[in-house]
Amino acid sequence: MKTVFRRINEGIQISDIKKTAFRIQRILNLTIFIALFEISILRTVMKYVVDQSYLPDSYYSYYFNFLRTIIKYVDNPSLLSLLIILSYLFLLFFIIYLFISRWSIIDHLSNNKYLYILSVLAITIIILYVYPIADSLKLHGKGSDQDDCIILGVEKLLKGQNPYSELTYLNAPCSTGMGVLISYIPFVYIGFYELGSVVFMIMTLWYLYKVKGPRVTFFYKITLLTNIAFIQLMVVGVDYSFIGFMLLIAALYMDTNIDNMSTHKILILSVLVGLTASSRINMLIILPIFSIFLYSRNKVAGILLFLVSSLIAILPSFLIYVSNPALFTPLHLIEKSKLFLSFSAKLVIVCIMVFLFVVSLFLYSKKVILFTSALLWILTPMFVGLVIGGAAYVKYQLARLDYITYLIPLLPLASASCLISLQESGPESTNKENLF
Repeated sequence: MKTVFRRINEGIQISDIKKTAFRIQRILNLTIFIALFEISILRTVMKYVVDQSYLPDSYYSYYFNFLRTIIKYVDNPSLLSLLIILSYLFLLFFIIYLFISRWSIIDHLSNNKYLYILSVLAITIIILYVYPIADSLKLHGKGSDQDDCIILGVEKLLKGQNPYSELTYLNAPCSTGMGVLISYIPFVYIGFYELGSVVFMIMTLWYLYKVKGPRVTFFYKITLLTNIAFIQLMVVGVDYSFIGFMLLIAALYMDTNIDNMSTHKILILSVLVGLTASSRINMLIILPIFSIFLYSRNKVAGILLFLVSSLIAILPSFLIYVSNPALFTPLHLIEKSKLFLSFSAKLVIVCIMVFLFVVSLFLYSKKVILFTSALLWILTPMFVGLVIGGAAYVKYQLARLDYITYLIPLLPLASASCLISLQESGPESTNKENLF
């Protein structure tokens, strides 16, 4: 009888630990979500409100006429920027409040597939209209040249040439990895590069809808479409949104199929992880993260994932590299990071990431947390560290903080992780539906 009571007590203690860990997961995910989304808009607000030199005489300044009209009647632009930032913070909390509420109208709206179609059509029309204008800034030596990197790279690949043999119109080396170039081949080939971000967004919405339901998907869409920095980079053709979408799909796919990881599912996950890992040199870190976490639950699957995804991520780049090492410009990010971060700063970031990795792996192996949450926790210090290093490099001049855009790839994962952990009733409810 004592043995029975002892086992019951141990079971209750384990259950309490899991519930506590799950509450911590919710709080941490919510905190990261609010912080990343709030910080991500600083660059846009400061650039177009505080530093007004970006508004007048700009080739596409009429898109900001509404800002100019407001600023004209405001004596203190810094105060206006603060009001915008606080208003966005309020909006984020209001979105979370609506998400956790049980109003029937929310369920009705989130199940209305026509709203999804209208949202996709709206963003598609905006991108098709604005992207050519933003792209034409290169005639004036302005704008973003990251789309130029991808288009030039893909065109070179299709001709059987080195994709990194040319600099951009800003005379800058390309940091875009082979994973992005390969994924964008169809869009560049048909002459509609700008539609790539829309297609990858649709893929994310579809998969999230299938595995986590309409409520999470509906509010995930709202969080991204109300973030001016995320939309701005999608419109001008920056591939950070692609990295974010692919990272989220890969993490969701692993969470969904972790207990039923057949060979063909391992291959699908390997493709997702391999392409995402080779999008930027620093993203190679996700190869061991995905593989070790899968290994903790399925040893054979973890080993296969590491081998196949590493082959996909490294082999194309290695072939380009050996053909002419001097032209392999994605490696310049290593030198660039030395400008931002000292050795001691890198050591601190690595220690934090290792600590979060160990804790997350332990909790994940006990089926206490979701992999989407674990991946978010591990990667956040790296991206935030780059932003802080970039801020120090420009002496904390907020209007010059283009490095804040480094957070954009984390936004889809942060939004989905927060919403999923708020929706799930407990640590065991990770898989709603198996696909493929």
